[in-house]
Amino acid sequence: MEEHTKKTVSDTLDTAEKTGNPLFLWGALFRLLEAHAETNEDGSLSVRRDVTLPPSIADYLLRASFNMQMLGWGKEPVETVKADWTIESNIPVIKKEKLDTKKAREQITKALFLSYKKNGTGPFKEMQDFVEAHYVYSISKTYERSGFEDIQAITKIMNELSLSEKRVRTLIDRGEFIIKGDFEGYERSKK
Repeated sequence: MEEHTKKTVSDTLDTAEKTGNPLFLWGALFRLLEAHAETNEDGSLSVRRDVTLPPSIADYLLRASFNMQMLGWGKEPVETVKADWTIESNIPVIKKEKLDTKKAREQITKALFLSYKKNGTGPFKEMQDFVEAHYVYSISKTYERSGFEDIQAITKIMNELSLSEKRVRTLIDRGEFIIKGDFEGYERSKK
């Protein structure tokens, strides 16, 4: 695996740990699998060899795959997998307690630990906000390196992304926290 990809995977795993957002684990997993993939004749990628997973991804997949199995069995997802689980105590088909299929479908985000939080946000919104701040910060720095003054760069971003000056400045500030790895500062900046 190339050094750049290793660093991207490592940084993404670090972000997942610091933010608690499993979508970053999915991003790291994709980059890891992409690095081990082969290109097919039609240009699509496939993995055809064993891949070793980092412990944080493997732990997440252990819990998520158990929950998907539970949904398949008609049971609600759980937060943790206990070592003493048994098929007999978990297959409701036997006990006639199964979750109906519509309810099971609705539980997939919970099974994958991607549910909305009580404050109305969730991993998808949080990831979109994170990516937006990172992107706006990155392009502002690109414009600065190209010789644009601060207000010129901000105006260019405002016009390109249809954002207000206040929003662009806020995103640049948040993006700087991200680049520095200060996720506590990033979270504080959102309040």
